[in-house]
Amino acid sequence: MRFPDFIIEDVESGITVYWEHLGMMADPYYRHRWEQKQRWYRDQGIVVWEKGGGPNGTLVTSQDSDRGGIDSGAIERLIDEVFKP
Repeated sequence: MRFPDFIIEDVESGITVYWEHLGMMADPYYRHRWEQKQRWYRDQGIVVWEKGGGPNGTLVTSQDSDRGGIDSGAIERLIDEVFKP
C-alpha cells in the first residue's frame, strides 16, 4: 500500500490529484524508493499531469531545491497550472 503526501479530489471535474513532495532526492535511498513508488503509480493508472493524467488519477510532484529549501512561488505557479479553470 502506498500513501501520497496529499490527495485532492475535484468533485465537479471528477479528477483526483495525488501530490507528492520530493524532499530528499539527493539521498540515494530516498530517490530509489521514489522511483519504485512512481512505477507503482503508473501501474495503478495514475499518470503525471504533464502527460494529461491517467484513468485513475493525476500525479503531481514538487521538489525541494538542492539546498533543501522550497520555492513557494514555484509551487504556487504549479498549483495554478494544475488547477487552472
